[in-house]
Amino acid sequence: MEILFLNMKIQILFLFIGMGLNILLLTEPTENKEPLEALIRYRDGIQ
Repeated sequence: MEILFLNMKIQILFLFIGMGLNILLLTEPTENKEPLEALIRYRDGIQ
């Protein structure tokens, strides 16, 4: 039960991180997006 709750909190944390990254991408179009895409792929690999 404790582990399930911890996993849920981690999922919510990644959700907020993903929303923040999307907002950054929308407001600041940069040429250097490779590290960001790698981070998103890493996050998707966890889930």
